[in-house]
Amino acid sequence: MVVALTVVMLAIVSACSRYGHDQSGLETRYFPPDTDDAVGEDKNWWSCKFKISWPQERKADFTVDLLLAHAVAAPALLAHRLDIDYWRFHRRASEDEAGHQFSLFFFAGAETAASVYAQVDENRILKEALEDGLVEKRIIDDIGSPHQSHIGDTSDESWSQDLQNNWPLFIMGVSALWLGLIDDSFAGAPADYADVDELLGQYAQAEEKIDEIWRKEGDHAFFHHLNAIFGYNPLLMRF
Repeated sequence: MVVALTVVMLAIVSACSRYGHDQSGLETRYFPPDTDDAVGEDKNWWSCKFKISWPQERKADFTVDLLLAHAVAAPALLAHRLDIDYWRFHRRASEDEAGHQFSLFFFAGAETAASVYAQVDENRILKEALEDGLVEKRIIDDIGSPHQSHIGDTSDESWSQDLQNNWPLFIMGVSALWLGLIDDSFAGAPADYADVDELLGQYAQAEEKIDEIWRKEGDHAFFHHLNAIFGYNPLLMRF
Protein backbone atom coordinates (compact mmCIF):
# COMPACT_ATOMS: atom_id res chain seq x y z
CA MET A 1 0.00 0.00 0.00
CA VAL A 2 1.44 3.34 -1.03
CA VAL A 3 0.93 6.20 1.37
CA ALA A 4 0.19 9.28 -0.69
CA LEU A 5 0.56 11.87 2.01
CA THR A 6 3.38 14.19 2.89
CA VAL A 7 3.73 15.23 6.50
CA VAL A 8 5.85 18.03 7.80
CA MET A 9 7.65 16.07 10.50
CA LEU A 10 9.36 18.81 12.44
CA ALA A 11 10.39 22.41 11.88
CA ILE A 12 11.43 23.55 15.31
CA VAL A 13 14.76 25.22 14.91
CA SER A 14 14.96 28.23 17.13
CA ALA A 15 13.69 27.56 20.62
CA CYS A 16 15.27 24.19 21.32
CA SER A 17 18.61 25.40 20.00
CA ARG A 18 18.61 28.04 22.69
CA TYR A 19 18.77 25.28 25.29
CA GLY A 20 21.86 23.55 23.98
CA HIS A 21 20.54 21.44 21.09
CA ASP A 22 22.07 21.62 17.62
CA GLN A 23 19.06 22.16 15.36
CA SER A 24 20.77 23.20 12.13
CA GLY A 25 19.04 22.30 8.87
CA LEU A 26 15.91 20.91 10.47
CA GLU A 27 13.15 21.74 8.05
CA THR A 28 12.56 18.17 6.93
CA ARG A 29 9.84 16.97 4.59
CA TYR A 30 9.16 13.48 5.76
CA PHE A 31 7.60 10.73 3.65
CA PRO A 32 6.37 7.94 5.91
CA PRO A 33 7.06 4.43 4.59
CA ASP A 34 4.56 1.98 3.23
CA THR A 35 2.74 0.49 6.21
CA ASP A 36 3.68 -3.03 5.08
CA ASP A 37 7.35 -2.12 4.72
CA ALA A 38 7.36 -0.53 8.17
CA VAL A 39 6.49 -3.82 9.84
CA GLY A 40 9.40 -6.04 10.75
CA GLU A 41 11.08 -7.96 13.55
CA ASP A 42 13.52 -5.11 14.11
CA LYS A 43 10.88 -2.39 14.49
CA ASN A 44 8.38 -1.86 17.26
CA TRP A 45 6.33 0.78 18.99
CA TRP A 46 8.08 2.28 22.01
CA SER A 47 6.79 4.70 24.59
CA CYS A 48 8.35 7.35 26.76
CA LYS A 49 5.86 8.58 29.35
CA PHE A 50 6.12 11.36 31.88
CA LYS A 51 3.96 11.39 34.97
CA ILE A 52 3.33 15.02 35.86
CA SER A 53 2.73 16.25 39.39
CA TRP A 54 -0.95 16.97 39.96
CA PRO A 55 -1.92 18.09 43.49
CA GLN A 56 -5.51 17.08 44.18
CA GLU A 57 -6.57 20.59 45.13
CA ARG A 58 -5.52 22.02 41.76
CA LYS A 59 -6.46 21.65 38.12
CA ALA A 60 -4.03 19.77 35.91
CA ASP A 61 -1.40 22.13 34.48
CA PHE A 62 -1.34 21.25 30.80
CA THR A 63 1.40 23.78 30.15
CA VAL A 64 3.87 21.15 31.34
CA ASP A 65 2.89 19.06 28.30
CA LEU A 66 4.18 21.81 25.99
CA LEU A 67 7.48 21.98 27.82
CA LEU A 68 7.97 18.21 27.63
CA ALA A 69 6.99 18.06 23.95
CA HIS A 70 9.09 20.97 22.78
CA ALA A 71 12.10 21.03 25.10
CA VAL A 72 12.47 17.32 25.91
CA ALA A 73 10.87 15.07 23.29
CA ALA A 74 11.49 17.17 20.17
CA PRO A 75 15.31 17.24 20.40
CA ALA A 76 15.36 13.44 20.66
CA LEU A 77 12.97 13.10 17.72
CA LEU A 78 15.06 15.43 15.61
CA ALA A 79 18.27 13.63 16.39
CA HIS A 80 16.74 10.31 15.32
CA ARG A 81 14.37 11.51 12.59
CA LEU A 82 15.91 9.27 9.92
CA ASP A 83 15.45 6.15 12.04
CA ILE A 84 11.90 6.73 13.29
CA ASP A 85 9.10 5.76 10.90
CA TYR A 86 6.15 7.03 12.90
CA TRP A 87 5.73 9.01 16.09
CA ARG A 88 3.01 10.80 18.02
CA PHE A 89 2.14 12.49 21.29
CA HIS A 90 -0.59 11.57 23.74
CA ARG A 91 -1.95 13.81 26.49
CA ARG A 92 -4.24 12.78 29.32
CA ALA A 93 -5.28 13.79 32.82
CA SER A 94 -7.77 11.68 34.75
CA GLU A 95 -8.31 11.03 38.42
CA ASP A 96 -6.89 7.51 38.32
CA GLU A 97 -3.56 5.79 38.93
CA ALA A 98 -1.96 7.19 35.76
CA GLY A 99 -3.09 10.72 36.61
CA HIS A 100 -1.68 13.50 34.46
CA GLN A 101 0.60 11.98 31.86
CA PHE A 102 2.31 13.15 28.69
CA SER A 103 3.59 10.47 26.33
CA LEU A 104 5.74 10.10 23.24
CA PHE A 105 5.18 6.99 21.11
CA PHE A 106 7.50 6.12 18.24
CA PHE A 107 7.99 3.23 15.80
CA ALA A 108 11.64 2.25 15.38
CA GLY A 109 14.29 -0.37 16.06
CA ALA A 110 15.47 -1.27 19.54
CA GLU A 111 18.83 0.45 19.09
CA THR A 112 17.11 3.68 18.13
CA ALA A 113 14.75 3.37 21.10
CA ALA A 114 17.66 2.93 23.49
CA SER A 115 19.34 6.00 22.04
CA VAL A 116 16.15 8.08 22.31
CA TYR A 117 15.71 7.04 25.95
CA ALA A 118 19.32 7.91 26.72
CA GLN A 119 19.00 11.36 25.16
CA VAL A 120 15.78 12.05 27.05
CA ASP A 121 17.40 11.05 30.33
CA GLU A 122 20.32 13.43 29.67
CA ASN A 123 18.04 16.35 28.89
CA ARG A 124 18.84 19.03 31.44
CA ILE A 125 15.38 20.59 31.34
CA LEU A 126 13.85 17.24 32.24
CA LYS A 127 16.39 16.84 35.03
CA GLU A 128 15.38 20.21 36.45
CA ALA A 129 11.69 19.36 36.15
CA LEU A 130 12.29 16.10 38.05
CA GLU A 131 14.38 17.80 40.72
CA ASP A 132 11.72 20.49 41.22
CA GLY A 133 8.92 17.92 41.45
CA LEU A 134 7.20 19.29 38.36
CA VAL A 135 7.52 15.84 36.80
CA GLU A 136 7.30 12.86 39.14
CA LYS A 137 8.93 10.26 36.92
CA ARG A 138 9.53 9.10 33.39
CA ILE A 139 8.43 5.61 32.32
CA ILE A 140 10.00 3.72 29.41
CA ASP A 141 9.62 0.29 27.84
CA ASP A 142 11.95 -2.64 28.39
CA ILE A 143 14.25 -2.67 25.35
CA GLY A 144 14.67 -6.41 25.73
CA SER A 145 10.94 -7.15 25.59
CA PRO A 146 9.33 -5.45 22.58
CA HIS A 147 5.69 -6.41 22.12
CA GLN A 148 4.10 -4.05 19.60
CA SER A 149 5.62 -4.83 16.21
CA HIS A 150 2.62 -4.06 13.99
CA ILE A 151 2.02 -0.55 12.76
CA GLY A 152 -1.53 -0.51 14.11
CA ASP A 153 -0.73 -1.86 17.56
CA THR A 154 -1.14 1.46 19.38
CA SER A 155 -4.39 2.35 17.63
CA ASP A 156 -7.76 1.76 19.26
CA GLU A 157 -8.58 -1.95 19.15
CA SER A 158 -12.26 -1.20 18.56
CA TRP A 159 -11.48 0.33 15.14
CA SER A 160 -11.38 -1.57 11.86
CA GLN A 161 -7.99 -3.03 10.99
CA ASP A 162 -7.61 -0.72 8.00
CA LEU A 163 -8.18 2.31 10.20
CA GLN A 164 -5.79 0.99 12.86
CA ASN A 165 -3.06 0.59 10.23
CA ASN A 166 -3.43 4.07 8.76
CA TRP A 167 -4.30 6.16 11.82
CA PRO A 168 -0.63 6.50 12.98
CA LEU A 169 0.09 8.63 9.92
CA PHE A 170 -2.84 10.93 10.71
CA ILE A 171 -1.97 11.42 14.37
CA MET A 172 1.70 11.94 13.55
CA GLY A 173 0.69 14.82 11.30
CA VAL A 174 -1.50 16.25 14.04
CA SER A 175 1.33 15.94 16.57
CA ALA A 176 3.78 17.61 14.18
CA LEU A 177 1.34 20.46 13.57
CA TRP A 178 0.83 21.01 17.30
CA LEU A 179 4.59 20.94 17.86
CA GLY A 180 5.06 23.49 15.09
CA LEU A 181 2.49 25.77 16.71
CA ILE A 182 4.40 25.54 19.97
CA ASP A 183 7.63 26.46 18.23
CA ASP A 184 6.09 29.40 16.37
CA SER A 185 4.38 30.63 19.53
CA PHE A 186 7.61 30.26 21.50
CA ALA A 187 9.61 32.32 19.01
CA GLY A 188 10.93 35.51 20.54
CA ALA A 189 10.99 34.14 24.08
CA PRO A 190 14.10 35.04 26.11
CA ALA A 191 17.06 32.79 25.39
CA ASP A 192 17.97 32.36 29.05
CA TYR A 193 15.91 31.33 32.04
CA ALA A 194 16.61 31.33 35.76
CA ASP A 195 14.81 28.07 36.54
CA VAL A 196 12.33 25.65 35.06
CA ASP A 197 9.39 27.57 36.56
CA GLU A 198 10.39 30.65 34.58
CA LEU A 199 10.70 28.55 31.46
CA LEU A 200 7.27 27.09 32.16
CA GLY A 201 5.90 30.62 32.27
CA GLN A 202 7.17 31.17 28.74
CA TYR A 203 5.40 28.01 27.61
CA ALA A 204 2.24 29.24 29.32
CA GLN A 205 2.29 32.26 27.02
CA ALA A 206 2.76 29.95 24.03
CA GLU A 207 -0.16 27.84 25.23
CA GLU A 208 -2.43 30.91 25.32
CA LYS A 209 -1.61 31.67 21.68
CA ILE A 210 -2.27 28.08 20.60
CA ASP A 211 -5.53 27.87 22.56
CA GLU A 212 -6.72 31.00 20.75
CA ILE A 213 -5.82 29.53 17.36
CA TRP A 214 -7.72 26.37 18.25
CA ARG A 215 -10.75 28.31 19.49
CA LYS A 216 -11.02 30.65 16.51
CA GLU A 217 -9.67 28.59 13.61
CA GLY A 218 -9.91 24.92 14.60
CA ASP A 219 -13.38 24.28 13.24
CA HIS A 220 -12.46 25.27 9.68
CA ALA A 221 -8.79 24.28 9.63
CA PHE A 222 -9.39 20.84 11.09
CA PHE A 223 -13.01 19.70 11.13
CA HIS A 224 -14.17 21.31 7.89
CA HIS A 225 -11.20 20.05 5.87
CA LEU A 226 -11.30 16.61 7.44
CA ASN A 227 -14.99 16.43 6.57
CA ALA A 228 -14.18 17.49 3.00
CA ILE A 229 -11.52 14.79 2.60
CA PHE A 230 -14.15 12.18 3.46
CA GLY A 231 -16.63 13.61 0.97
CA TYR A 232 -18.97 15.37 3.41
CA ASN A 233 -20.54 12.03 4.32
CA PRO A 234 -22.68 11.69 7.45
CA LEU A 235 -20.77 10.97 10.64
CA LEU A 236 -22.05 9.20 13.74
CA MET A 237 -20.85 11.21 16.71
CA ARG A 238 -20.37 9.67 20.17
CA PHE A 239 -19.64 11.76 23.25
